[in-house]
Amino acid sequence: ACASSFTSPGDAATDVPLDPTLMWSEVDNADSYLLHIGSDGGGYTTPTNVLNGCPVGINSYDVTGLDPNTTYYVQVFPQNNVGTSSGCSIWSFTTTSAATLPYSENWDGVTIPNTVEGWHSEDQSSASWQSSDIYVRSSPNSLICYHSAGGTSAYYTTMDNWHFTPPLYMIAGNEYSLSFYQAVYYALYATESLEIKIGTKASSGSMSTTIFNDATLANDSYTLRSVSFIPSTSGYQYIGFHAYSTNGLGIFIDDLNISETDNTSTWDGSAADGDWTNASNWSNGIPVDGDHAIIPGSLSSYPTIQSGDGAHVDYITIEDGGSLIGAEYLTVDGTAFMQRNISPYSNIADVDGWHIIAS
Repeated sequence: ACASSFTSPGDAATDVPLDPTLMWSEVDNADSYLLHIGSDGGGYTTPTNVLNGCPVGINSYDVTGLDPNTTYYVQVFPQNNVGTSSGCSIWSFTTTSAATLPYSENWDGVTIPNTVEGWHSEDQSSASWQSSDIYVRSSPNSLICYHSAGGTSAYYTTMDNWHFTPPLYMIAGNEYSLSFYQAVYYALYATESLEIKIGTKASSGSMSTTIFNDATLANDSYTLRSVSFIPSTSGYQYIGFHAYSTNGLGIFIDDLNISETDNTSTWDGSAADGDWTNASNWSNGIPVDGDHAIIPGSLSSYPTIQSGDGAHVDYITIEDGGSLIGAEYLTVDGTAFMQRNISPYSNIADVDGWHIIAS
């Protein structure tokens, strides 16, 4: 027998995050499932280019690293000591589109109470994130987290509500800025609490770094909030807005902007002399204290730092295949990222294994 339904995110679902949890109906007497996932096959043949017959002990699987705006196909074959099912249905889902930087949002292009496509909510209280025209900075809409009592009224609510941006591609060590205007529903009767985190999945459990937190918001008028942050990993990131007011009435957000701070310089070796101090070798001038230096791979000329050059940066990323001579003469205030790609190893076909890095 085959699984009767694809319960999450659902067959033909759209706007699915890039790291979804796949779930299907449990099959009686199945000991495990062979899971196939891919963007290949077109829904007619077994998909293979993400997972090709991966054995799974339960009827769910956490997928990571999917591409944005892509249709993926899923096929599940239950198995036990008698054998493996055949002819099982092929399901599909389409991932959300990634946002590009700079990114701005004011919720003016949606129909109330809908929020913007690509944003995802995780509501763990009776409140919810939604678009609204109750109180705006720029007409006609804003974003609000509240428990509506009808019209413009709200119930007191202890909130635990997350709202996540679309995926945003960010580079480890680069600086990014987030700004938005925020107001509370009615400061005379309730203060509000809001924190903002970044993480690699659109879920509360994956929000790893706090970039803003204020438990005593009491501004009836829209106030500009602005923060800067530096991701520790490269790849698609999500920014999560977490309303956690105790007996709160509501939090408004409007006119949001996210952008990359231009403090990055990438080595291109154009002068072909390997000189760190030659501005012609850099995309944005010689990196200095406060900057992020990036040395990519696959170049014919790489930098050399000499004693007395005074090389000083906040962050440096040496990408796979890149190199730096004289690193002992470089002062790094933040973190040095050394990226190296390691191909999967296994002696079993179609099954990824592991490399031992250290023991």
